[in-house]
Amino acid sequence: MPTSLRTAYRERLAQGEIKPDAAQAAAVEALSRLEADLDGAGEPNFSFFGRKPKSQRGVYLWGPVGRGKSMLMDLFFDSAPVAKKRRIHFHAFMAEVHADIDAWRKGDAAARKARFGQSKGDDPIAPTAELIATSARLLCFDELQVTDIADAMILGRLFEALFARGVTLVATSNRPPEDLYKDGLNRQLFLPFIDMLKSALDIVAVRGPVDFRLDRLRAARTWLSPIDKASQAEFERLWADMLDGAPETGATLEVLGRKMRLPRASGGLVRTSFASLCQQALGPQDYLAAKRFNTLVDALYADAKLVALAEAEPEGLYPEGDGAFEFERTVSRLQEMRFGRLRFARSRLGAPMSVKERVRVRETKLLSDNWYVLKTTTFDWKRRDGTWQSQSREHYDRGNGAVLLPYNLANRTVLLVKQFRYPAFVNGYDDLLIEAAAGLLDDAEPEVRIRAEVEEELGYRLGKVRKVFEAFMSPGSVTEILHFFVAEYDASMRIGDGGGHPDEGEDIEVLEPTIDGALAMIADGRIRDAKTIMLLQHLALTVFAPR
Repeated sequence: MPTSLRTAYRERLAQGEIKPDAAQAAAVEALSRLEADLDGAGEPNFSFFGRKPKSQRGVYLWGPVGRGKSMLMDLFFDSAPVAKKRRIHFHAFMAEVHADIDAWRKGDAAARKARFGQSKGDDPIAPTAELIATSARLLCFDELQVTDIADAMILGRLFEALFARGVTLVATSNRPPEDLYKDGLNRQLFLPFIDMLKSALDIVAVRGPVDFRLDRLRAARTWLSPIDKASQAEFERLWADMLDGAPETGATLEVLGRKMRLPRASGGLVRTSFASLCQQALGPQDYLAAKRFNTLVDALYADAKLVALAEAEPEGLYPEGDGAFEFERTVSRLQEMRFGRLRFARSRLGAPMSVKERVRVRETKLLSDNWYVLKTTTFDWKRRDGTWQSQSREHYDRGNGAVLLPYNLANRTVLLVKQFRYPAFVNGYDDLLIEAAAGLLDDAEPEVRIRAEVEEELGYRLGKVRKVFEAFMSPGSVTEILHFFVAEYDASMRIGDGGGHPDEGEDIEVLEPTIDGALAMIADGRIRDAKTIMLLQHLALTVFAPR
């Protein structure tokens, strides 16, 4: 039986992992009340007297970053006495909702029946809500925020349908309900959803006086230099500590009319590189990288907290050159920036010559733009001895991708797919290829895309997924970066038979071998796909204890 929320919270207090906080205590009481309500309601049984599940009064936690909302959600989700429960970032959830709505609108009767278990009607909201409710009686959202009009216009009807089907909601947000979709287009149409939240959930402010992230940050080094293994490891640990389990959802900023995508962002946290921010001219005043860095530091100085992984101390970044005198003011500000909101930047000013500086592109020719893009480039490369050498390379751009391997720890099983791959066949492999579910991003976030691929290929709607690493798969000729994920699964998450899209040429068989069986298939050559081998070995080393 899971440890109760109150017990888990008190254990953290006793162990000194957290400090007493009145706002957190109020949230614990609200979540404990819901925990008891869910336990008292029990699991719904549809076979006796037509009993229908009943939605319990949920909880909405809001407040500034660093107040412990994600930690409280972690404790509640682990303790919640519900078999069918799901925790997901709100942005990823809404991406799934829009995919389901699109599938209903575009699907014929057979396709609807296969995905939703029903086919009649034009309104996609009811079957979408039914699909969600069958897989999750409890929905836990991280970072509920509404900025998109497409989301705003359907939320009221969607959650009315979910509540009617017995779904209970818990959410965290940086805003109170009345500030959601603030100043949005046609906001009056969104107001009923706000009223619904207030009537169906306890609204609890978690905005104590202490920013616990900042407290932890004050005890850490915030200027890490030089860029060696020890500094990089400390930087990674600090970033993970600041995230505190929250997902990286990305953010988009508009600078002088141009949009800048920051993929590694979460709430008030942003992690980026010096090259991304300061080596792209976004305005006429940006005449060299040092000037852009001056501007960046001026913008962050007032209310941001900077953690930097740098080749040198601030005074050693740009000691001479055009604008070095003006840079002294930036050095002074960098020395003062020890408190405030968090921004991560990686600076290589003053470092040895970067790879970008060692490449001079002379000519690029397009060879093919059929399915993906094949180019040939002639460039000069500066060798280690300082001489320049002319080279020519072909490179194939098919975009980046994602792959995910679901595993069941109790049963020691994994989910794989088996399908025909023509390039493998051409190279002499006369069998179907066994792989982990994967797909190209097509401009979507990696987690959003791989969740959709798993549903299409395997027929499972997963709960929490975990990114384990990313890698270039064939960097000698292919530009692709592959994002690797793993996730636990069980039978309750199954929403269909999988198999992929026949109209896209997919004819996929779903396999469920044990981890030991899958490793044996690597040894005897039945599994030859590199990404699949990498994830199977990762699970064998980190998740499945050897027997």
